Amino acid sequence: MSDEDQVFSSIHKFFDGCINDYLALAAKKNLSPIYNANWEADGELLSSLEYMKNYISQQGISSISNLQILQEPGVTPALFFTAYNSIPSEDYTVLFYSHIDKFPFGDGWSRFQPETPGVSDGYIYGRGTANSLYAIFVILSFLKACQEIPLQRPDIAVLIESSFESGSKDLNRNLEKLSGNLNNVKQIICLDTWSPTKENFHYMKSSRGSISFNLKITTGTETVHSGVNGGLIPDPIMILNNLLSNKLETIEKSEDGLATNIKLPLLECDITEAEKLECQKVIEVCSFKLVNLFPYEGISYLIGSKDQDYNEDYITAYINGVLRPSYSILGFEDMPDVENASGTIKPNVDVRLCFRTPPTLDVNEGLNNLKELFTTNPPFGAKIEIYNEEVCPGVDLEKSNNLITEKMIKSFDSFCNKMNRDNSLAIRMGRSFPGLYYLTQKFPNIPIFVTGCGNTFTDKTRDADECTSIVRLIAFAATLTYYACDYKNYIQKN
Repeated sequence: MSDEDQVFSSIHKFFDGCINDYLALAAKKNLSPIYNANWEADGELLSSLEYMKNYISQQGISSISNLQILQEPGVTPALFFTAYNSIPSEDYTVLFYSHIDKFPFGDGWSRFQPETPGVSDGYIYGRGTANSLYAIFVILSFLKACQEIPLQRPDIAVLIESSFESGSKDLNRNLEKLSGNLNNVKQIICLDTWSPTKENFHYMKSSRGSISFNLKITTGTETVHSGVNGGLIPDPIMILNNLLSNKLETIEKSEDGLATNIKLPLLECDITEAEKLECQKVIEVCSFKLVNLFPYEGISYLIGSKDQDYNEDYITAYINGVLRPSYSILGFEDMPDVENASGTIKPNVDVRLCFRTPPTLDVNEGLNNLKELFTTNPPFGAKIEIYNEEVCPGVDLEKSNNLITEKMIKSFDSFCNKMNRDNSLAIRMGRSFPGLYYLTQKFPNIPIFVTGCGNTFTDKTRDADECTSIVRLIAFAATLTYYACDYKNYIQKN
C-alpha cells in the first residue's frame, strides 16, 4: 500500500515512532496471575499499565479523557480511557477490548530472548509482540490518524485487562466499575485472535468451551511390587486407560487402518451443513498450510498430503479442532520419572484432564455427565474422586447474541481490499475465550467483532521467537481505522 493513502501514511508515521515503546512493553515479564501467584506484590502488571498510561498521555490526542488505571486489592488492574468524537449527538460508542498479560515464555528462543525483544527483517520479536500487545498501538494510531487527517469517527472506549490468560477472572468486576462510561456501547471490537494466512485479515465466529478437573483413582493404600502382585492388584493407570478408551471415546478408522476421528459421544453437538460449508471455504483458502499448524512429523499422513490443495481430510481436521470435542491429559501427580521408575504398582494415580467442548455445549451439564461416566461402576471397585473442577462456556457468536451484519463484513472486506488484502476469513477457534463469554453476557444484543493482527505463518504467537510483522500491523491498523469510521454505513437503525 502506497503512503499516498492518508490513513496508511499517518499510521505508518505513528509506528515508525512507537517501536522503542513497543519493545519496552514487550520486555516486561507480565505473566498472567495463574502463572504468577506473586503478581500483586511484584507489581509487574501494574507497572506495564502505568507505562502504557504515561505513553498515552504523551501522544497529544486531544479527545482522550477518563484515562485511568482500575486498581483495588486482590483484583488485577486494568487500563481504561475514552475518546469522544466532535459530534456528541451521534450516540454510538465502540468499545475496544484486549489484554497485556502473558503465558509463560517457553524454550527455544534464538533471535531475541523473550525479555530482551528486538527488531529484525521487519519483524518485532519478543513474548507478547504478536499476542495482543499490539492492541494499544493499533488503537492509538487509529485515533491519531482521525485527528490528523481528520476523519469522522464514533466515540471510543478502551479497556485493556491483565487477567485474560487466567480466564478473565476480574473482567466482570472491572466492567461493573465502568458501567457509567459504557452506556452507549453499540459495538465491541476484541483485538485478540489470529489469521491462518498472511493474505487475509479475519474475524472470529466461535470458540470452544472447556471443562477441566482432577481425576484421582485409588486401588490401595501402599505401593506394591509388580512381580508379586501384578495381575492380582489392579494398576490405577490401567484403570485410567480403561475409562478413557472404553467409556469415553470411540475411534473411527479409515480403510488403511489409520485413525481419522476420535469421537467423544458424551460431549458431541450437531454440526450443520452450513458450518461444514463454511469450514470448507476456509480450507479452500489455506488447506496445505493447515498441516504446518501441527509441529510433529507425519501429520500429513493423518489429514492429507501437503501436495494437495484441499480434501475432505483437511476439512475434517479443521472441524475437529474448532467445533468438535477433544481432551488432553495435562499432568500427572507424583509420578516417578523414567530413570527412577522401579518394578512397583502405585496405589493411586491423580491426573488433570482438560476437555475442549463444542461452542454451544452446556459445560455444566457436560461436567455432570463426565462425573457420572467416570464414577459409576468403576473397574475393579476402585475409588474415583473428581475435584478442582473448572468450566468455561464456549461462545458461538453467530448462534447466540451477536449482531455482526452482512453490511459490517462488506465494509471490513472493502477496506481489507483497499490495503491490498484478500477478503476477510470467518474463522473459528479451538481454544476457549472466557472474556468473550463475559462480554456476551454483559452486552447482549451488541455486535462483537473479534479480530487481530497475529498471522500463523509469518508470525509466531506464544511460541519461541514470537514475532509480528510491522508492515502487517500498519495495514491492519489502517483497515480497522477505515472500518470503524464507516460505522454510519453499517449501523443498525432503531
